[in-house]
Amino acid sequence: MSLPVVVHHRLDVLAELAAATSATRAEIIGMLISRRDLDVDQLEADVLDYRKKTVGQVMPPKDGESVDPKGDNVVELQVRPPGRPPRHAAS
Repeated sequence: MSLPVVVHHRLDVLAELAAATSATRAEIIGMLISRRDLDVDQLEADVLDYRKKTVGQVMPPKDGESVDPKGDNVVELQVRPPGRPPRHAAS
């Protein structure tokens, strides 16, 4: 599955937030899909809404900062090393 970079970044942030449960990205995606109602009208509305979102609306804010959804859509993302993300290390 190919995701826009900002959506992939948001998934990384969700994985960091779920580190206490050692949730994998696949588990997070599965959880999100399993919680979704099978309402075709709502699904269509949500897909159309997603297509209209800007990077600023998808980008999670940094600690203590807010992201301007009407900004110029230039955001700075952490450079990811090639390959699969590492599993959560024991703290």
